[in-house]
Amino acid sequence: MIINPLQIMAYAPLTAPTGSTNPLVFTSEVYPSDGIALWVLMVRVAGAVTGTTPTLTFAVQQSNDQVTWAGVGAALAAITAAGVQVTPYATGTTQGAITQTYLRVVATLGGTAPNYPLVFVDLVGQSV
Repeated sequence: MIINPLQIMAYAPLTAPTGSTNPLVFTSEVYPSDGIALWVLMVRVAGAVTGTTPTLTFAVQQSNDQVTWAGVGAALAAITAAGVQVTPYATGTTQGAITQTYLRVVATLGGTAPNYPLVFVDLVGQSV
């Protein structure tokens, strides 16, 4: 049963300025983790991805004080083309559980002039 769906991005174009080689970082707002045992990060990219070696990497971070943030689990694979990336966060998964009070999602856009025309990101809490 889905108990806490969080829409992080919807129909969001992620584009760096032409000629830019500096990473562009998007940080979501902060959400309470509510002690939920299973979270699933769902990223969907639609449309033709352009740029020179474009990359889009997501991370879920957690904190007890909203000051000190730490990534949960291993780094996720960079997204380089349209597709779907689904990553569970729970005890027994590769990423492990979200165990602290607050969470957020961070997206890093890299490459030269990367353009991701449509990005959808949801973080869904589920009862187990």
